[in-house]
Amino acid sequence: MNRTAKWLLGMLLSAMVVMSLAQADGGEGDENAPEEHWFVVEMQSQRCGHMHAQTRKEGDRFVSSSEMRLEIKRGQIRMPITVATEFVETADAKPVRMKSETKLGALPSTDEYIFKADGVDAKHTTAGNTRTEHLAASEGEWLTPMAMEREIAKKIAEGAKEIKVRSVEPSAGLKPATTTMTLLDRGPLDVIGKTVPSIKWSSKNELVPNAASIEYTDERGSPLRSETDIGGIKIILIRADKALALSKTNPPELLESTFIKPDKQIPNARESKRATFLVRSGDAPIGTWPTAGVQTATPMNEHAVRIATDVAGSSVCSKQDQEAAEFRKPSAMIGSDDAKVVELTDGVVKKLDRASDVARAEAMRQFVYTYINKKSFDVGFASAAETARTRCGDCTEHAVLLCAMLRANNIPARCVSGLVYADGIAKDGSGAMGYHMWTQAMVEDHREGNPAGMKWIDLDAALSSTQRIDATHLAIRTLGLADGQTMNDLMDILPTLGKLKVGVEKVE
Repeated sequence: MNRTAKWLLGMLLSAMVVMSLAQADGGEGDENAPEEHWFVVEMQSQRCGHMHAQTRKEGDRFVSSSEMRLEIKRGQIRMPITVATEFVETADAKPVRMKSETKLGALPSTDEYIFKADGVDAKHTTAGNTRTEHLAASEGEWLTPMAMEREIAKKIAEGAKEIKVRSVEPSAGLKPATTTMTLLDRGPLDVIGKTVPSIKWSSKNELVPNAASIEYTDERGSPLRSETDIGGIKIILIRADKALALSKTNPPELLESTFIKPDKQIPNARESKRATFLVRSGDAPIGTWPTAGVQTATPMNEHAVRIATDVAGSSVCSKQDQEAAEFRKPSAMIGSDDAKVVELTDGVVKKLDRASDVARAEAMRQFVYTYINKKSFDVGFASAAETARTRCGDCTEHAVLLCAMLRANNIPARCVSGLVYADGIAKDGSGAMGYHMWTQAMVEDHREGNPAGMKWIDLDAALSSTQRIDATHLAIRTLGLADGQTMNDLMDILPTLGKLKVGVEKVE
């Protein structure tokens, strides 16, 4: 199980960043004076990093910036994560530009947006590879960071018991999201060794469903403390001075907490061909699980879905999927136009020009398994372009590199987030389901009853050199990983985190 579950931790931290940075303003004091705040970040009651947020005036513009630096453990390996954002606006709260830089691998991934009268110019850079595009403006009205601060301060002064603000978080792309703050209480709070007046709120951001925060602010709405529980993993941010925020960390080990022990053990899981599972989500909505590739998903009710898998099966490709450009074109994560990715792809398929889509896809899967010769947790969530050069990573790096190579060979492809069974990964030595990522390819299918002539097949490049998939793979979401959508794609799985129970009905 040394190649599974890691990517989920990066997704968890992404959600944490969205929920915290949305609140990380610099206060509503003298607009000409720079304001900054430092925060200690704790996870599972252990200090794992810090956040620095500031607002400053540059000429006639305001710049709001935040940087979060964290470390978490997977076993004994420390994984550093950095997310930095910047938003520039005019004095009358008109957006000028914004930028987000995320470092989950060896190289940072950067998204930059410049707001124009006719839309937004976007630039995406990863592993030194840059692509540009012109996008439509975000739909509806939303507030810039300074405008959001003013609105929150105004509503608090008016005595509002509920405050709703719609804004754009740079690390989540151009999609606006509403944050709802509901008043809970007022009272003293200990901050940096002194007791200060505070307002206690329940805060929800629609980008992170089923994850409410408890926020403590001052009378201007400036954050003092936040507490978030995501899937049983408790995350706390506390206002601090710089020296305390930058003091030594003791990052928590999070891998074990993501495992799901099914009601029965599954012997010889890698050899399984067909299986049926009943998956329940407790009191949380289970969401829509895909019927795709080897999987057929049958909803039972709002909180349960029956999953049937057959490794000899495949799902008919919908017209919507067949027409979706995101499964064909390159992105920052899926760099199918990257020179190194193209070189690797051409090397695999040069002797397979007349081979079928399935044969070429399987040849690329086997190549990726062997090519990534350092199977390691050392990488957070690296792009295909980075992985093509470092040859290092676990399930996420296998999945995105294979996806990029498939697209480079004109085979539409996407990634899949889900679960897979592995022997002996729990502390007691028993088997468990771990969060995992693999790839699906859209290939030709001329079966009767499939007028589209295309189907989805599953390809797990992290599994083995000889086996494409097994029946214990349960797909929760499919991911296009388009530019500006990677974080949103990853966070889409959050409603299930810490909620799932897996019943094993049949495995053959």
